[in-house]
Amino acid sequence: MERFFERHNLYYQMETFLKKQKEVQRKREKYLQVQRIINHIFNDFGFLPYCIYDEWYVIQTELKKDDILLNKLIDTDAGLRKNYTLGQITYAPKIIEAFNRGAEAVQNSLNIVEDSVARAILWVAFKEAVTETLSQEWVRIAGEILDKEDNALSAFFKYVNLKNIEPDKVYFMGLFIYHLMDREILQADNFLENYEGAVRIFLECRRVIEEPKFEGTILPMDELLEEVFPAKKKEESNL
Repeated sequence: MERFFERHNLYYQMETFLKKQKEVQRKREKYLQVQRIINHIFNDFGFLPYCIYDEWYVIQTELKKDDILLNKLIDTDAGLRKNYTLGQITYAPKIIEAFNRGAEAVQNSLNIVEDSVARAILWVAFKEAVTETLSQEWVRIAGEILDKEDNALSAFFKYVNLKNIEPDKVYFMGLFIYHLMDREILQADNFLENYEGAVRIFLECRRVIEEPKFEGTILPMDELLEEVFPAKKKEESNL
């Protein structure tokens, strides 16, 4: 019986969310209200937190906890590692607090009864804005280095060879991953799901360039691409 009511509640909230989301997309003033809240979060914390795996993991994990709607919308691979850098979490608690305040503002300004629906509307817009904005920031800093025929492998060979940035820096790596997501070169729409595979390809591309005479065990590049991004590789092979 408890599961029945839980499913019914989820269905109701999802239906309400979709209705309100269409309203936001259709009415410019409501759309701008949500965007102003997102821009305020960007202005307060910059772009770096969304380039750090551990920070973004904690943000997403905490937001979806005890929220039936966000638990469905923040749909990350169950196989994600909990920690990547094992560094100290600095930004996540403050960003979560800012997000929750922003959701309250969305709820009040858009006259939404359910707080979970307001959080869902803000989350979807926020996630899209992170990808788009950080992709634009990459182009602003490094320029557009990709061609339409590039895949993850060729893209990272170009990335490793860049001289106007430091490719080893987490910030630049993060911006580039978002740019690959925005260009649909990386298939997952969640940074966390793309991160580990992107790092593996980056390290291998760097090794090929810096250690051309390496004699250890090497996984062929095509196999590496297929292993870390199998769905994308399969789609490319059908073109």
